[in-house]
Amino acid sequence: MQWYISAYANSTSQIESTDLLEVEKQRIDAVLEELSSRFCTLDTIVVKNQWQWANYAGQLSNNIACLVSIFEEYKNKPYCSIELCKKLAEVNERMKHDVKFLETELDKLEVQYH
Repeated sequence: MQWYISAYANSTSQIESTDLLEVEKQRIDAVLEELSSRFCTLDTIVVKNQWQWANYAGQLSNNIACLVSIFEEYKNKPYCSIELCKKLAEVNERMKHDVKFLETELDKLEVQYH
């Protein structure tokens, strides 16, 4: 969330310093890498079905990459802020759906292996 707020502020203002934004992006990349590692462990040890959970982690990473792309596009060539909000809302809705799905799937695993 902190990265998202920083990215939005950086994209919609004349802030030239991107140091804070870059630090936050590195943190979110590290978290996504850790999540991917944990999901690979689920694939290997728990569900033993190849790439199911790795694909879920990849989807989350793709959503973050999409947000980065939207922010960079807007920063480089600003357009209607309503359109920016619409694009961001679409990705945010996908992420919300993905997180809800992951929570449900993790709950199922907990019940199954508890």
